[in-house]
Amino acid sequence: MSTGIDLRDVAKRRETECRIEAEAFDLWLSFLDKTNWITDILPAILSTIAGAAIFGLFLPQWDIWAGMAAFLSSALIVIHKRRNCDAHQAECKRLIKAYRGLATKYRTFHEIDVDNPGQHFSMLETIIATISETADARTPEKYRQKAKERVIGKEAYPEKTA
Repeated sequence: MSTGIDLRDVAKRRETECRIEAEAFDLWLSFLDKTNWITDILPAILSTIAGAAIFGLFLPQWDIWAGMAAFLSSALIVIHKRRNCDAHQAECKRLIKAYRGLATKYRTFHEIDVDNPGQHFSMLETIIATISETADARTPEKYRQKAKERVIGKEAYPEKTA
């Protein structure tokens, strides 16, 4: 077996790995987008309620409800900021793009002939290593497992193209 064939096989496996990583981050980000309702939008609503304390002149015990809304709002904002949610989600988006782009490069490598395959493959390996080394986000294992099922299922039953 020649080195070119071996590299193509490895490139095919790497393409699958990259697709799984991208899918796992996409699934995780989808979950995080839903939690943003709790940590981003709910505090805004609660702050509006708290700000409506001016109506306390007309409604009994409004100041208690406004105080509770202000407290809950600030607690949710602190949780969001301390967990660094915005930076984490931005990193997930960066990794999705990086892994999808790299999956395409690996697919191109194993589907067409390239000049200097060893050098080209080495460059791809350097890129994937850099992505892995610089990644500041991880996905929970259950999202990676779901991604594997989706990606491997897609490979087992490829979409028909016209």
